[in-house]
Amino acid sequence: MDARFEQFLDANVNHVYSFVKDPVSVGHPAENGISFSVIVAAKPTRVRTFQAVVFLRLAKGKPTEKGGQASRRPSKGNSFLKKNSVMKMECVILAGGGSSRMGRAKADLRLGRRTLLGHARALAAELGLPCRVQSRDDTPGQGPLGGVVTALRRARAKGTERVLFLGCDMPFLTAELTQRILGVDADAVFASVKGTVGFPFALSPDVLPKVEAQLTEGRRSLQRLSVRLRARRIRVLAAEAAQLQNLNTPADLAAARRGA
Repeated sequence: MDARFEQFLDANVNHVYSFVKDPVSVGHPAENGISFSVIVAAKPTRVRTFQAVVFLRLAKGKPTEKGGQASRRPSKGNSFLKKNSVMKMECVILAGGGSSRMGRAKADLRLGRRTLLGHARALAAELGLPCRVQSRDDTPGQGPLGGVVTALRRARAKGTERVLFLGCDMPFLTAELTQRILGVDADAVFASVKGTVGFPFALSPDVLPKVEAQLTEGRRSLQRLSVRLRARRIRVLAAEAAQLQNLNTPADLAAARRGA
């Protein structure tokens, strides 16, 4: 198998049950010359357990031989992954909260086969983004806004152009919804439910001075931040709202486990 394709699988698919390693012809090549390409995608379930799905795309006509191997048509690829490869992006999972209502660190709690932090990591992997877990802020005790400032400072120092922010307590969030956030070309983009913004959201490090100014003023609200940044708001449909559920209490966790 091509080494780059294998690396892609490792980065983007959690469980691959089967895949085709070598070029294959269906039927008798001399008679029909039907070849196919293999596309592997990750399919999320409710608790973010992934199942490999293999699609076969038939190509008409006989494969032409070159160097002992069937030549392949260049693939257009995944436009979302192409966009990510052009813009330097990263995912930051904010895991520095006190978890006072839960009574213990949320990141280590298990739901299904993963911890809550593991679910967030899996989402970043599905999106093809490098991921960083931030558990310590430059200004502790300032809520999510303190984590945002710390993450944007580090991103700016590394030359990162855009940061996707995830919480570590939202195990039902899907790649499809998150891609809608990342698909908007703006310095600040927030998910919005009934006019209230929250995770997930994406920011450019260029907005750092405004975020720092708000933190200095003691205003830690993400709602206020979105107004200050004139952020684009992506409306989450009623059918999608459950994806944004936070697990804040033992009762929330117990209910999620019953439904898993």
